[in-house]
Amino acid sequence: VFTFDAECDRSFSEWYDRYSPIIENEGSTLKEETKVRLVLEKLEDSAYARLKSEVQPKKPSELMFNELIDTLKLMFDVPISMVTERYKCRLLEKGVHEDIGAYTAKVNEQCERAIDGDSIRKDDFKNLCWIMGLNSPSDSEYRVRLLAFLDKKHIESKKNSAIANATVMDLKNEYSRMTVLLKEAKMLEQPLVKGVQKH
Repeated sequence: VFTFDAECDRSFSEWYDRYSPIIENEGSTLKEETKVRLVLEKLEDSAYARLKSEVQPKKPSELMFNELIDTLKLMFDVPISMVTERYKCRLLEKGVHEDIGAYTAKVNEQCERAIDGDSIRKDDFKNLCWIMGLNSPSDSEYRVRLLAFLDKKHIESKKNSAIANATVMDLKNEYSRMTVLLKEAKMLEQPLVKGVQKH
């Protein structure tokens, strides 16, 4: 059921992104009015009441499917400027105990919103935001090595067009690889404990 959340910038879009494959793909053979009814049945009472008032003198059930979706997005998505979206990218940071995969997904999603077809190269912007978010002291060594990794990939791609520039997924994989190497390096630093010989 869709419930409006004023704290979420893309309230209806977030909900619809999750359930649209069911309606648009699995329900591709359904009639227009059936798809409209499916969406209307998933609106909580207060959301439906607002929609009903918004589209008068029409009834919500009389709307075309795409018209219904566009209307709900206009009503329940909080408008936000591109400046704000990009500022949010600057605020992204990896939590001390946050999984590296979850952090990468978070950066990827927010940067997609902030770029939105702009001429800025997406991967470069995402990579910058991803590394800037590694703020905890435990990540200091990662930051230096990952910046060197990005620089190396950039030089390689300029020399050979067949080599792609780095992406946030490349950074995530390199971070994971470095984690293993650093653990192994610490293990090798530990002194060997030899058995005590009895005389």
